[in-house]
Amino acid sequence: MLNNLIILRHTMDAYKDRLRAVELVTYAELCALKTRQEKMKQFVPWGQYLAFDGEKYYAADNRIGKFTTETFDTFHAAMQWLIA
Repeated sequence: MLNNLIILRHTMDAYKDRLRAVELVTYAELCALKTRQEKMKQFVPWGQYLAFDGEKYYAADNRIGKFTTETFDTFHAAMQWLIA
């Protein structure tokens, strides 16, 4: 799982200037953040998150305090969603 995060970090380098605020996390961390907010009603820092499990990309937007996630086949599709 750590290798997936390393791959994601290298790919993200091309987008650093555009999306400095996107937090790179593992898929397990992303699931835990969503659970903390939705089921446990705990505070999750506002922002955007991106995870990669080796096959799919998972983007999450929590900029307004409502955790919204989408699954994508490509890195570029996930980044487009985060930019929009």
